[in-house]
Amino acid sequence: MKKQALIICLLLVVASCTNQQQEVKSGPYLGEKQPGIDPVLFAPGTISTGLEETLCTFTPDGNEIIFGILYSKPHSPKLHCSLVRSYLTGGVWSFPEIMKLSEDKYSHMYPFISYDGGELYFQSDLPTNSPELKDKYNIWKCKRVGDHWSDPEPLPMPVNGRGDVSGPSMSANGEFYYTLMSGNPKLDGIYKSNFRDGTFSEPERLPESVNVKEGSFDGVISPDGTYYLVNVYGKEDSYGATDLYVSFKDENEIWTPLKNLGSTINTKLNEGSARISSDGKYIFFSAVLGNQDFYNDSPTYGDILNTRTKPHFGNYDIYWVSTKIIEGLNPENVK
Repeated sequence: MKKQALIICLLLVVASCTNQQQEVKSGPYLGEKQPGIDPVLFAPGTISTGLEETLCTFTPDGNEIIFGILYSKPHSPKLHCSLVRSYLTGGVWSFPEIMKLSEDKYSHMYPFISYDGGELYFQSDLPTNSPELKDKYNIWKCKRVGDHWSDPEPLPMPVNGRGDVSGPSMSANGEFYYTLMSGNPKLDGIYKSNFRDGTFSEPERLPESVNVKEGSFDGVISPDGTYYLVNVYGKEDSYGATDLYVSFKDENEIWTPLKNLGSTINTKLNEGSARISSDGKYIFFSAVLGNQDFYNDSPTYGDILNTRTKPHFGNYDIYWVSTKIIEGLNPENVK
């Protein structure tokens, strides 16, 4: 009887664990509980795993995620970045796999799925085979074809072709934002180009309220185009290293000075790589919000093992938070 009782208990435990796993891996956003104004680790053990997860982007229905991972290949000093995809199929999320377009020796970073779900933009050092696009890093685009993505193509000039570019994002009305790195400090920074009738307009550099002297880079525009989240390194009001800031576009189309997102988001380490859900409800970003003291201690073997097998232990993980966290930062809301 004792043996039978033990077996029944074990079966109940297994069933409980199985049900929990199914609950986590079903529904939009991997079935994760919606966050409030405090950041929450996103999909621990499935998306945030202990690897270096750099940035994630979702389709509008929340049923597909594409995110980046940083890693070193054996016998190679180069830090590599690949795009990983998981999607909801038959009520269950697929096991994350490196996308076909990332199955090569090149790096693929900063994915952004358009807010209508029709395009995927990213940065890569793929060869363009174009005499006009000679820079190492260009922005590429894939189109949605059924349940898959088309082969990538580089964006034309004037977005590409004037220096290395990164951090693509586009508002629902076609305002395309990106970072230019030409080597000329007077030219480098965040740019906007309007995409109309299949053509990009001449890019305009955002004002100094966004392109601060410390250096702004690789941000994301909101779906409605009213605010811009951006990475800034070493600003005087920073909590340390790179922090996330926000600028709002007022009723006169003027960008407000950058506001730090605060200590619930930013720490003494790096935070950034933000993305916004298509419905405007959630912000996703990469950060080390768990064991920040790992870098200051003498790690044990167990600590080192944890950095490769657990989230919250010294590597970048993906977090999400409600966009309500920025409402109090908008000057329009404090008048």
